[in-house]
Amino acid sequence: MTAVTDYERHAMALMALGIDPYIGTATDYITPIVESFDGIQIGHPSLVNDDVFALFPLPKAGYESDSDIISSTIAFILTKQGANGAWEESVDLTAAAIQALSPFSKVPGVANALVKAKGYLRETRALDGNWKNSFQMSWIVQALHASNESLSSWIGNGKSPMSALASTQEGDGGVESTTRTEQTRVWATAYAIPAALAKPWNDILQSFPKPVIIAASGTGGASTVAGAATSTATTTAVTSEPEENESETMSVIVETEMMTNPVQQQAVSAPPHSSIAGASTQAPAESIVKPAPLEQAQEALPETARQLAGAGTANEVPLFFIMALILALAALFGAFGYPVLSRLIRRLFR
Repeated sequence: MTAVTDYERHAMALMALGIDPYIGTATDYITPIVESFDGIQIGHPSLVNDDVFALFPLPKAGYESDSDIISSTIAFILTKQGANGAWEESVDLTAAAIQALSPFSKVPGVANALVKAKGYLRETRALDGNWKNSFQMSWIVQALHASNESLSSWIGNGKSPMSALASTQEGDGGVESTTRTEQTRVWATAYAIPAALAKPWNDILQSFPKPVIIAASGTGGASTVAGAATSTATTTAVTSEPEENESETMSVIVETEMMTNPVQQQAVSAPPHSSIAGASTQAPAESIVKPAPLEQAQEALPETARQLAGAGTANEVPLFFIMALILALAALFGAFGYPVLSRLIRRLFR
């Protein structure tokens, strides 16, 4: 990983799965984000997507709204909003910014920025009640839920944003036309699921406290203790220093390892047809389960949400390790046991 957005998306993936982004894996994904803060903004000073997406994991990782990194990042994002209410003239990024800023609506200037941003989203709607594609619609639905906006107040040509999104779902359960590439449809469907569940990112991510670094007595060393909150940033070790992000915008979608989409400024694969970009991983098509129609998703929200929340949690990790161990032992047996058995069989049948 080289860009701060890489750390942001991985932190979001872990937090969505209930895994501590500080110590839940071999890599601390929060500290590199914090270390990229220059006192004014996060990451590359010419970009705003890395600041927008920092506001998803950091407040869930022990950083309060009045901390310097959060308050300064909010102020920087506000300065980057265009006169028409957009960020980077992007529907996706503007909708993402609405999600990121909504929890801070009481901060001076934020409420007005949210009003302008939603005005921009209304203006970009086509006469048929749709936006350009399902990617935009998914981000918009999440943004409206994040800001407690009634979808019924967004009826256009007889369609709410959710019904407009649902109209892009095909008979096989996938979103976007079956004439599109499989990769495009997988990404589009992944984007649509949290929108259909009425789940903005701030509701998806779980909270984790900052670790406390305690000096070891008599040794001069230090140890990290999880589960304790502090008022200052920790300095747990990271293996690489985050570099400048060369993309213009970034996005994230929920997968086990995670998330995003196109704009080819980043030297990574990314899903097509959305202006938010970041690094991504490929989701195998055979792992996609045919979903229920999107319009029915909200009716089944409690049970569906529990199923999603229970899938892939940290408590299931030992099972994966056991399965991996069995496969590894089988492979080793095949590699080392076969020659011995082969010689034995040849001797028996001479």
